Amino acid sequence: MSSNLAIFAPTADQRYLLGADLFLRTHYPMTLRNYAPNGHLQLLTEEALLQRVLTQHTQLGNRIWVLYGAPGSGKSELIKWLETRIAQVEPQRSQAMVRISRHELDVLSIVNRFLTLLPDQFLSETTTQRWATARQKSRTVTKLILLFALENLLDSDELINALFYRLLNALQPYVDRILAIEPAALDGQASVELIGKETWSTILRETSLPVPIEYEQFRHQLTTAFRDHLLEGLSLNDTMQRISHYCNQTQGHRPILLVDDLVQSLNIFATDLLDYLLTLEAGNWDVVLGLTPAAFEDSQRGRGLLQRIAYLDTVDDRLGKMWLSDETGKESYILTEENCDEFAARYLAEINSKPVPGLPLYPFTRELLVRIYRALPTGKGKVRYFVRYLYEILQRVTEGEEILHVLIDFAQPEYIARVDDNRLARLCEFYGPMLQPESGELVSLPEVLLAAFSVTSEPVEIPIEPLVRFYQQRETSQQMIEDESQLAVRDWLLGKPVNRQMLKPLRQGAARWLRTVLPIDWIYRDHVAKPRGALRWRKTYLGVHPPICLEGVDEGEGIMLMRDIGMTAFELCRYATATGNEANALQAQLATAKELILFQLLAEGYRFHWRHKLEMQLGMKTELLALILQTFSIVVKGQEEYRLPGFPTEFWQWASESHKRYRWQHAQISDKTWQAFQLLFDDYFELRKSFYDGVRIQQLLAEAPYESWFVRLCQIDVQRIEKDYLLEGRPLANVLAQVQKYIQQCERAVPTPVSAQARRVLERLHDEGDMPMVAIAPEVLEELHMLVPDVYAVLRVRLDEK
Repeated sequence: MSSNLAIFAPTADQRYLLGADLFLRTHYPMTLRNYAPNGHLQLLTEEALLQRVLTQHTQLGNRIWVLYGAPGSGKSELIKWLETRIAQVEPQRSQAMVRISRHELDVLSIVNRFLTLLPDQFLSETTTQRWATARQKSRTVTKLILLFALENLLDSDELINALFYRLLNALQPYVDRILAIEPAALDGQASVELIGKETWSTILRETSLPVPIEYEQFRHQLTTAFRDHLLEGLSLNDTMQRISHYCNQTQGHRPILLVDDLVQSLNIFATDLLDYLLTLEAGNWDVVLGLTPAAFEDSQRGRGLLQRIAYLDTVDDRLGKMWLSDETGKESYILTEENCDEFAARYLAEINSKPVPGLPLYPFTRELLVRIYRALPTGKGKVRYFVRYLYEILQRVTEGEEILHVLIDFAQPEYIARVDDNRLARLCEFYGPMLQPESGELVSLPEVLLAAFSVTSEPVEIPIEPLVRFYQQRETSQQMIEDESQLAVRDWLLGKPVNRQMLKPLRQGAARWLRTVLPIDWIYRDHVAKPRGALRWRKTYLGVHPPICLEGVDEGEGIMLMRDIGMTAFELCRYATATGNEANALQAQLATAKELILFQLLAEGYRFHWRHKLEMQLGMKTELLALILQTFSIVVKGQEEYRLPGFPTEFWQWASESHKRYRWQHAQISDKTWQAFQLLFDDYFELRKSFYDGVRIQQLLAEAPYESWFVRLCQIDVQRIEKDYLLEGRPLANVLAQVQKYIQQCERAVPTPVSAQARRVLERLHDEGDMPMVAIAPEVLEELHMLVPDVYAVLRVRLDEK
């Protein structure tokens, strides 16, 4: 398997950068849903959509194809595919095509993209400079456009001043987001207006003075002021009409507009542009635009436009409405349980350089991919999260984790294997045959699968215990499921025999309650003001974290929930799936339940048990490990100027001297890992912000000399450390193995008997971290290759990269 996982890029544009051919090979053909006015369902392939867009339409008026879908449902993927295919099929027409990506958030550059389709129509350098200046003083811009709008609408200074100071702070966040360039500035808070209608209504209710203007008037004046101040009065709607007229007159064909996501891509122009496009006679564009209904539902004006689209059924020849998912994202029409293996196969074919006979999708199988699909978060884009899960699984595997352990976080098995061999049990649960209504209590694994994972060479039959009744037949109502869970809880309280999987809601509710009241899976120093939780343990039992064991039912290791909690068990069962006000009410009720005190004490003891268990595996206290890793960071990165309390002057002299030996290859360790070391150190020694416990550091220095710390770090047997311990999401064992390898490489790189020329090269590498290839004589390279191969290997890699 190739270690190049770039094809799992989070966006279609990033994947396209790897090559148009690769993009098309990994693209999964989409079939869209179209609902006729009578409710009849029609299916439309992406090729059919492409032909409709390219078919010349001689009559005037816009043609629009709206792609509805939740975030992450595949809208951007489909539009990038359309852009690629249009450029291949009709390159001439693609010259008059504008695509606005969901990551192109700079309004200035988007407007300029439209203007390039007109002759000699570019934004002036003055406008560009004005936009750059506005980003530096957005509050001033807010004041200017707000005063302009109020001045043109009101005649009273008293009313203008009152509304100005009330509206300024409300308008400021919207202007900041519009002026932002980076996508991160808009994540989760994209706005389709300069100010929402709901915000306007709230301000009117809180204002005692009569306001003689309507929202649409105020919004129009704000938009006009923004356009006049930053875009030289340019109107996007007028510009688009001029472009369509120019293309028809000079090139004989209609311009094409592709918009990944109308709200996120065009921001404040979103509703205006949609309004313009829906006035079908006002232009001559062929438009395909992605639309997230939930984004427009946030504003009254947006909801009005959605309703306008919904009821525009008299012009179906020029308005197509297609769905990639339902509105909530719970159901995907592109990626389903039936085709998830075909979808993944297109990606895996690009990285499986050496296929495993009998397992074409290795390290996946169809059964595993279905279980990964079932574990996708509810309400999230299935396509986006499925690709993300595949990437994260493969990434962790390439970093040294065993896939059978990684899959615990990404797959949802429907039965548990009742065998003592953990690897065989996980292989059965993740790769075994799917549970069917007629399935028995034994399953068999194919020999090719057993051989691929080196579990056993003999076919075996494994006893299983289902966690669901029948996964593929879920016609039972939610109310009946809840009733069955309640009956199971009642039987458990009465000491009657009960199927353990029917008690899963009780386990989930108890685990959720523990996560609510205390950081149950964090390992940190007690009584730290604000722990970060850099070091955690991740143990599950029957798919529940933290592991909850029920008295009289479970014999495994976990937090014991006793029957004497009584009727509180029913509240925990309800709390497992409660949301909103119901969840808040249950939290208040559980917080006063004295029956849960013992359970919480047992959970706290279990957390200490996990910390003690880790310290036994490390052979040292976790606080000493935190201090040693922070010292390692100081030495390698040369951070002695950030001196911490408790360290004597001799320590900093030793750190400075050691830095020369360890510095030259510190890029082998990622920035995320360095940050994890800092967070772990803070969790044990930061008493409050930037105030560290120098007394405790001195005590640890007295117990173990710092000169021996790196030796002790290398003596840790990482094979003994369980994979359930994570440092910022990575297995602690893998992180420590990487550190050990680094230290050992540096120690072996200490100069051996080499020539004076080679010694000067080593010294320069230590001091500067790099040097040009032409500066090293061939005989010196050969000497380094023979005497200090680790240095030579790193040097060779760097030179090859250049």
